[in-house]
Amino acid sequence: MTESSPHGYRHQYRPTNSTTRALERDLAVVLAAHGSSRSRGSGDPVYAHARRLRERPVFDEVRVSFWQEEPSFAEALRATTATHRFVVPLFVSEGYFTRTVLPRELDAAPNITVDDVTITRPVGTAPAVTDLIASRALEACRADDTVCDLSDVAVAIIAHGAENDPRSAVAATDHVERLRRRNPKAVSEAFYLEEPPYVSEVLKSLDRQQIVAVPLFVGRGDHVTTDVPELLGFDHAHRIDDTTTTHVGEIDGRNVRYTEPIGTHPALADVIVRRVLETATGVNGS
Repeated sequence: MTESSPHGYRHQYRPTNSTTRALERDLAVVLAAHGSSRSRGSGDPVYAHARRLRERPVFDEVRVSFWQEEPSFAEALRATTATHRFVVPLFVSEGYFTRTVLPRELDAAPNITVDDVTITRPVGTAPAVTDLIASRALEACRADDTVCDLSDVAVAIIAHGAENDPRSAVAATDHVERLRRRNPKAVSEAFYLEEPPYVSEVLKSLDRQQIVAVPLFVGRGDHVTTDVPELLGFDHAHRIDDTTTTHVGEIDGRNVRYTEPIGTHPALADVIVRRVLETATGVNGS
C-alpha cells in the first residue's frame, strides 16, 4: 500500500506476515483524547477520525474517549467486545497525559487489567505528522495562488509545552529537525504557550517575509482559536471565516498565515492506523 501526502511526500507501507495476522485478529481501537468541558466542539476532530476509521475494513470496533468529557477512557473500553483492545492517544507529545493520566485512569478502571489493553505511542510524535505540518504550511501559502515551497516561508510550529515536563516539547522540536533535514533551505522553529521560546516571539525570531504558523494541537479549543492568534498579533478581521481557525494578514510588515490545527487533518487517520499496526506487529511503519 502506497500513500501520498498532498505535497508530494510518499509513505510506503508494506504488509508483512505479522501484519496479516494482526488484521485477522478481533481488534478494537479506542481513541483517547484530552477533551474539554469549556471549549465546545473540541472533540469534533476525534469523532471525525473515528468515522473515517469505521469506513475502512481494518478494525472491528472504533470508539472515542476523553479525559475531560464523556465518555471516559474506562467507559469506552468497557463498551468494547473485541478480544484485542488498543488505546491510541490522540495527543501531540509524550507528556503528562500520555505517561501519567491515561495509564492511571485505566489502572483505576474496574474489570480492566493491563493484559486486556495495549496503549500505543501518541499520534503526534509520528514522523508522518511532519508531512502533515508541511502540508498545512504549503496549503496556506498557496491558498492565494502564490507559488511557493518550504524554502520560501518560515514555518513556526506552535505547541503547548510545559515548563515542568521537558518531554512535552520534544515532539515539536523533532518535527522541526525533520523539516530542516528534508529541505536544508527551510526555516522552521518551534514556539510554545507555556515555555520559551514563546508564541509571542514568532515574528521577532523569524526573519522571513512569509511566515506560516502551524498549531500542533488536536482540536479547536481556546488555545487554538483565541490564545495563539492573539499572541501572533492577529485580530478578528484577519480570520478567514467563522468555520475555521485560519487567519491571514500583514503584521509588522510581514505576511503571516495561521493554519488549521494538525489534529483536524484528514490524513491523521492514516497515522492512527499505523500506530496500531506497528504496536500489534512490532514493525515501526510510521
